[in-house]
Amino acid sequence: MRFELQVGRLRQRIRFRLVPDSYDRPRHGGLSGHPRECDLRGVASVTVGDFAQHCVQVGEVQGRKRMPVAEVIRVERAKVESVREKATRERRPRQDADPFAFGEWENRQLDAARNQAVLVLEGGDGTDAQGLLDGRGRPRPAESERDVYAALGLAYVEPELREGDGEIEAAEQGRLPRLIGRDALRGLFHVHTDASDGRDSLETMVRATHEAGYAYVAITDHSQSAGYAGGLTMDRMRAQAQEIRELRRRLPGIRILHGTEADILADGSIDYGDEFLAELDFVVASVHSRFRLTREEQTARLIRAVRNPRVAVLGHPTGRLLLSREGVTADMDAVIDAAAESGCALEVNASPHRMDLDWRLVRKCVDRGVMLAIDPDAHSTRELDYVPYGLAMARKGWAEPGCVLNARDADGVVAWLERRRGGPIPEARQGSSAG
Repeated sequence: MRFELQVGRLRQRIRFRLVPDSYDRPRHGGLSGHPRECDLRGVASVTVGDFAQHCVQVGEVQGRKRMPVAEVIRVERAKVESVREKATRERRPRQDADPFAFGEWENRQLDAARNQAVLVLEGGDGTDAQGLLDGRGRPRPAESERDVYAALGLAYVEPELREGDGEIEAAEQGRLPRLIGRDALRGLFHVHTDASDGRDSLETMVRATHEAGYAYVAITDHSQSAGYAGGLTMDRMRAQAQEIRELRRRLPGIRILHGTEADILADGSIDYGDEFLAELDFVVASVHSRFRLTREEQTARLIRAVRNPRVAVLGHPTGRLLLSREGVTADMDAVIDAAAESGCALEVNASPHRMDLDWRLVRKCVDRGVMLAIDPDAHSTRELDYVPYGLAMARKGWAEPGCVLNARDADGVVAWLERRRGGPIPEARQGSSAG
């Protein structure tokens, strides 16, 4: 995509906006066929409305109300929220709906609203605008966004970070995060099989994970309290453990951890109990019931769960289902603080039905040093492909590889688990044929 640069010195600061080619069309009116006809030099406010209406001529507002740039940004962000609210009212996911199709629909709507907004970035006081103009003082075309940032002396700000929440200051000071990417993920947690509510067998899921390029996987079928999801009794879990031991011998190229997604009970204790949980390698603890407890009760429930050393990851921490169910009412700041103190990881659940943690809470985890786990919550081989959704949430929350548990290699994950629980996990005691 080509970007035209429009430059103005507004209140002694440089602001500019990036104009995608798609707006260089007559139907958008005010651009007069070319964005460089829009001159913001000396303008301290812009016009409210769609993108074309933001294109203000010096000394002429064409009868429209003038507003400070900051207020325009607020208005445009409100448009994004209104689209989300409209999506909530008009389109709720069906059980048989294709989650990918729904995600694409919602994204198109949100993108349409975002594209109406003016992207306004601020350089430091005294920033030289001449690098953005040609010899005749006209806006200089840029081949890429990186060129624009470079011309203003800023490090490139990844699109996910552009929320007006300190990213420009970080770009000026060289403090932008090195965001996690797909190549950094070494393995997956939170994977179900047809032993509970999954659709594919244990071996099929493990092979698919290996073929997707991962070095390890944690199999985490539902616990016995989850009768609605075919939760496994202790006897069935022990039988599955034997299956996994045999599969390890047949598939030495991938390391397999045996775990569970255990229900967090109303009092914060974990289904199966600590004695049985010690027989497992990996425990994801999640809320699947009792959503109407009070804020105080839910907070205490989650805090007790993250303080349990048998729990590796707090799964889909708020329990929300997008466009279907609100999450639990809890003091998530207190829960995050408890996780930071205890060392429990919080999940960034990549299922498009959940997207939980929300990116704002991811940012709080990053700021407080809480470990994250980007998990697909896969119930079929196809759902292993949900991972990019979780990556997007994590990146938007400023997550780097160092704060993501499954960015570590298998030995690093096992070492982390053993430090958390204060002793070796069963898989390590039995020995592993894969590194």
